[in-house]
Amino acid sequence: MEGPKRLPGKRQRAKNARANRVKTAPPERKCVTDSEDNIDRLDYPRYCRTVFPLFTNYSDDEVIVSKQKQNERTGIKSSASAPTGRIFKQVQESEKTSSQPVGTSSQTVGTYCTIEELPLECKIKIFSFLTNREKGKCLKVCREWQDIIICPSLWTSIKLWDLSLHCMIEADHPYSDTCFACYKSRVHQFYEFLVELQPRIRKLEFKFDIGKAEDCFKDLLDDVMVNLDMSELKHLEFNWKETPARPFWLESSWYTSSYASVISYQRLRGRMFTYAFDDLTAVISKIKTLVLPFDWNERSVKCLTRLKSLHTLVIEKYLVFQSIPQELLDQVLQGLPNLRRLMLEIWSPSGEGMILYHLSSQSLQYLDISQCRGFYLQSVNLPRLERLQIARPAWNGPLIFRGQLHFPCLYDILVQGSPSLRKINEHYLESNWRRMCYPTLDEALKSICSCKRHKTGWAM
Repeated sequence: MEGPKRLPGKRQRAKNARANRVKTAPPERKCVTDSEDNIDRLDYPRYCRTVFPLFTNYSDDEVIVSKQKQNERTGIKSSASAPTGRIFKQVQESEKTSSQPVGTSSQTVGTYCTIEELPLECKIKIFSFLTNREKGKCLKVCREWQDIIICPSLWTSIKLWDLSLHCMIEADHPYSDTCFACYKSRVHQFYEFLVELQPRIRKLEFKFDIGKAEDCFKDLLDDVMVNLDMSELKHLEFNWKETPARPFWLESSWYTSSYASVISYQRLRGRMFTYAFDDLTAVISKIKTLVLPFDWNERSVKCLTRLKSLHTLVIEKYLVFQSIPQELLDQVLQGLPNLRRLMLEIWSPSGEGMILYHLSSQSLQYLDISQCRGFYLQSVNLPRLERLQIARPAWNGPLIFRGQLHFPCLYDILVQGSPSLRKINEHYLESNWRRMCYPTLDEALKSICSCKRHKTGWAM
């Protein structure tokens, strides 16, 4: 008699399962476009349906609108930050025009080339995306790259301060004051390179303390205005009160100096700025964007109003408790007829003699006074203002009772003086906001308005 049939072991069962398994090829995925005949297909990669503004040259609003239309047709959710699907359009079109029958796989072979094979215009465009430091490293690659990078059109955007503070590894000294001395030497060498190249500068960042005579940055500023071509300058960031690359241990003199010497140095540096700004505004007549700390005086305001084509102005504080006369503020707003965006930082003293300010401009569309302290509004005349960034000003003065002060309500100020306003901070205004203060607007005003109705508490 035959014994009981022996069951297969674990290894044999696994072997039989692999042999009997049906080998199915994965479905072929093709990159498709947004054409109407492919609109109902959902078996393609998700990133083929997205749009990225950097590659499509769309604005943010156009991207949002296009994505909403796509989502309405397909019912899928996609991210606007993924790569664009436009690059796959050529692959899809080549597959459509091929002679192979439908259902057969086809492979599109791309054409590649090295950077040496590109035309000169393409090489210049590629190198234009590099920073100043990266261009300096590419100068050492080969003679061809060096000849391309010394093209003046690649040096229209200059960050004069953005150089390395660290010395080379083979330097025979520890990280100390000598490194900052080497940094200053690199800055002056970079300036000499620009003088030899003579590019037409369109964007410049100058961030050096012009008050320290031992650093010679004031002389550097004078040389830049005289020897570099800034007739086409459109964007200027002029931080003349500090050097970001300066090590903090070199500022030890501030802790041992007296209050009188510190104030004296601040005033001396402010006078140096006024003289330098007078010369600077004479050579940047086409400037569109200006960012700088500002020392408020009659001469500096007069120099600022020379820039009639100014579109965006960012004024940072210089002195902490500097009371700004209303007349100087009016001269700035009335003397810049093309000003559209203004970001203002003023730290004004509060208490006795406090000034309630009036803002008037026929061209201003964006106003940001959220960084101000002691800057309270009495009225505005801004008929074209569309967006306002504002915060409740911090009180810079002695502690007093809230009932002793009478501030006008911000809602009444805006209703009378800014009829085109559409957004306050992150709150979008409803169409009837001027007729009634609806509950959500009233809640928003409680965090920014200083009147008795919206501010709670007994003290300022």
